[in-house]
Amino acid sequence: MGKWYVIDANGNRKQSALGSAAALTVPVSVLHGGTGLITVAQGDLLYGSAPGVLSRLAKDTGGLRILSNLGANFNPIWSNPLSALTVIPRPTARKSAWHEALGTASFASNVATATTAGLTTAVTDSTAQWLRFTTGAVSGNQAGHRTAADLMWLNHAPLFEAVVRAGSSIAACTIWVVLSNVGAGLLTNSADQHLLKGVGFRFDSAADGGQWVPWTSDGTTQTIGTPIAAIAANGVYILTCIVAAGGGSAALSVNGSAPQTVTIGAGALSAAMRLNAQITTTAAAAKVLDVTTIYHEWN
Repeated sequence: MGKWYVIDANGNRKQSALGSAAALTVPVSVLHGGTGLITVAQGDLLYGSAPGVLSRLAKDTGGLRILSNLGANFNPIWSNPLSALTVIPRPTARKSAWHEALGTASFASNVATATTAGLTTAVTDSTAQWLRFTTGAVSGNQAGHRTAADLMWLNHAPLFEAVVRAGSSIAACTIWVVLSNVGAGLLTNSADQHLLKGVGFRFDSAADGGQWVPWTSDGTTQTIGTPIAAIAANGVYILTCIVAAGGGSAALSVNGSAPQTVTIGAGALSAAMRLNAQITTTAAAAKVLDVTTIYHEWN
């Protein structure tokens, strides 16, 4: 008598070759051509989680996601590209630009080129690739990154996200990551920038209580909002600023924190803006700011 098979109600082969072969499991294992799974939900992806083992990766409904190998033992996982340290082009019908640090001590960019002051080196470590900006050891010395042209207006609902790292000392310094009408240069070495127009983040070691704070000015009055998050030496910070439609306010967050809202004065709305990420030393000591990525978007 030749080979024969027993098939269960689900079509699984249970036994073969006159009972000489081992009974097939329910569900059918990968070894026997199955998946080893009983159920699969809509949107699931199957992947090999171990030799001879298939597992389900459930779909992620939290918004824009990419499939990466950042899971345990490099298993696939859904990742949020908007919270990563590296810039990933975002699907948008709006105008956009980005800068990303390269290991060659320069920025890769689209649309908006970058100019720099005090760029000392490129740093590649386990966190990211960085461009390191270092001030001189004289009070008032500055270093940082700025876009090389005016790009946007606050009444065009811009947003930006910058990823920066504080240096080994945050005493006696001021850090700015802002959209402003400063023009081709860096912001001055004063913590009071009421003559400028713009919005963004400030940390001033003498005034801000060790916190990132929202900053805005309409060319006459500077406004400092509610502190957002603490800053520490060598800390990595994802700074996100989203200006509301019409430009009347902005929501600012640090590392995904609850956003703090600051009101933007009407006098700031018609000025052309560019982005500055810079550090100023207020003592006779060099200060460092690392920048890895900056993303801008506007109407």
